[in-house]
Amino acid sequence: MCAEYQINKQPVEIREWLKRHGESDSSDYRPRVKLFSHAPIVYGEEFRIESMSFSLKPPAMKFATFNARLYDFDDRTHRIVPMGEKRTWKKPLAESRCLVPMTGFVEPIYTGDHAGEMVEFEDTIQDMIFAAGVYEVSVDPKSGANYRGFSIIMDQPNDFIRSVGHHRQPVFLKDSAFEQWLSADLDSAGAMKVLATERLSLSLKVKTGRKMAKGWEKRIAAFQEKAAREAEIEALLKSAGENLTR
Repeated sequence: MCAEYQINKQPVEIREWLKRHGESDSSDYRPRVKLFSHAPIVYGEEFRIESMSFSLKPPAMKFATFNARLYDFDDRTHRIVPMGEKRTWKKPLAESRCLVPMTGFVEPIYTGDHAGEMVEFEDTIQDMIFAAGVYEVSVDPKSGANYRGFSIIMDQPNDFIRSVGHHRQPVFLKDSAFEQWLSADLDSAGAMKVLATERLSLSLKVKTGRKMAKGWEKRIAAFQEKAAREAEIEALLKSAGENLTR
């Protein structure tokens, strides 16, 4: 999962990095982005920057979700299901994609040297990287107010993240693919192709973060089960000849 990440850049810095001139939301946000807090995303062919809530809330669902798994396994049909076929993600993947700028992403570690810590991964080459995401505007079922939220697209980890002890990572895109990813002409199948072939190759370092709350050991078994499931999905995708460049 990616339930936290870091963005220590202001909209004007993001705009400068993108080398585009367009609208920028001037909303304040904290560098450490946690669930339901607001953070900037980039969307639309004009590369608009706007602050939205970190957790997409599909119109037909009562609950929000902050991560979109690129591939999942359906136990009922015993097959791999891409996110474009999932009810939650089908419409936003086809119609409302975004880029999520960040300077680092935070993950919980349950095994190895960093067990019991929330660690931060940063790229050693670029001080800002852009994860592929989706957003949606819906109505909060409790308040009746409009809710603007986004989710980060997640996939299996690269070798470095796996060696540190985590089983997923955000999908980061090359800057040469930004325009294509945000194009209104891109359909769901095209989006899946971009996610497979236009990934940014990361050169990561890990920073020791805070300790997890007491009792984290009770979650080790659940983590190992998730990691095993992700490894199974990856093996099935490889056997099917899917491009898994990370």
